[in-house]
Amino acid sequence: IMQSCLSVAELFQDDEHGIHWQRFLQRLSFSVAMDLRERQTAEDGLSGWPVDEVEPDEVTAQITYQDLRRECGAEAGFGRDSRAWSHEQSKLIEFSVQNGYRTYWAPPIMEGQKEPWDWSFNKPVAELVLEANVHKYDLPADCGSIVEEFTYQGALP
Repeated sequence: IMQSCLSVAELFQDDEHGIHWQRFLQRLSFSVAMDLRERQTAEDGLSGWPVDEVEPDEVTAQITYQDLRRECGAEAGFGRDSRAWSHEQSKLIEFSVQNGYRTYWAPPIMEGQKEPWDWSFNKPVAELVLEANVHKYDLPADCGSIVEEFTYQGALP
């Protein structure tokens, strides 16, 4: 996500994709390969997402929204201190973060693909069974969102 956001911010410097776009595509390619491997693992009945296994010497990527803003500000040449940015600069940074985030979730079509990658971790992992005349449900604690609208059938034949 960071490289995607930085690739948007770097456009403010020279109006063309540069090193951050290349890094984003490289990391995207690696992430797609990992996602494909996890998808195949899940189809084989083994564990899939979420991936909880982190190598002991691996650094986890925990990046906040403010981290993204600071780094995009630096890349755009405005500095890392958001208090020093003008209103216009702040809007450009926000654009970088939002557009970069969207580009990660809906990535460009990569070489060898016919359509953008569809992340497996962005798929439903559970179903909620609805009952007639029940209007309130407790969702699981790990529920991120509901994918589709609820539909109800009339009485079954």
